[in-house]
Amino acid sequence: MACTSPCIMSTLAVQKPGIARMATSSSPHLVSLPAFKSHCNQSHLSSPFRSHPGRRGRVIAMATTDPMKPDTDAIKPIQEAWEKTDDKLAIGGLGFAAIVVLWASTGLIGAVDRLPLIPGAFEIIGILFSGWFVYRYLLFQPDREELAKIIKDSLSKVTGQ
Repeated sequence: MACTSPCIMSTLAVQKPGIARMATSSSPHLVSLPAFKSHCNQSHLSSPFRSHPGRRGRVIAMATTDPMKPDTDAIKPIQEAWEKTDDKLAIGGLGFAAIVVLWASTGLIGAVDRLPLIPGAFEIIGILFSGWFVYRYLLFQPDREELAKIIKDSLSKVTGQ
């Protein structure tokens, strides 16, 4: 069974930019393509949702939760950490400084990227370092265990545990 309205594409015209004319056979700038009929099977749709000639099908969406209500499980640890903080002004200043440093570093990276030879050299250095890291820490089982120990030690130093 062929679809009636949404699946049939009418004549398509490809235009050059700046030329707004209807597709005619005498126009050298417009290419007229034949109509394309797609054979869609819409028998699985119930009658209220079936496409009718000249009308689009209906879409019904329902929210399962209230979008205005925040997810308290994700926000609760952040709120607790913020309430435990004594110097909130310093934390806000550090956050602002981090944003400024991020903005400045993107400018610096953009400037370095425009230099002719440096991006290629950095790419080669990155490939060589990645190869060394894989050989040093990921290739053999004892080395992977050593890397896991280094990561756990670093995390315990950062978290203070």
